[in-house]
Amino acid sequence: MMFYIVLYICLTVSGLVLMKSGLAQTQLSGLGELIKNLLNFKFLLIHWKYVLGMICYATSFLTWMFLLSKQALSMIYPLTVGIIYALIMISSVVFFHEQFTVYKIIGVVLIGLGILLLLK
Repeated sequence: MMFYIVLYICLTVSGLVLMKSGLAQTQLSGLGELIKNLLNFKFLLIHWKYVLGMICYATSFLTWMFLLSKQALSMIYPLTVGIIYALIMISSVVFFHEQFTVYKIIGVVLIGLGILLLLK
């Protein structure tokens, strides 16, 4: 089961990072424009990272459905969301040069402590 938990976390984080990276240079005016562009093959070729991110994220959703059928929601949800939150913050600093403040560090440490308590 640990394999599917790790797979879900990796697919979710990579999907979100790829989608953000793939759309970083676009200037979308709204959701309608995004939907219109997703139907444009040229847009999809240019923004292949976004498409790959969507595939990863959709696959993570299917993995999540499998995990929900096998694990207690009260354990699997806080565990995966906490780890994903921490990894997204780290990825944002590494890939998008976002600020990593003292408060974010404290938050990640507290999330880590919460995950350790959850696993006991």
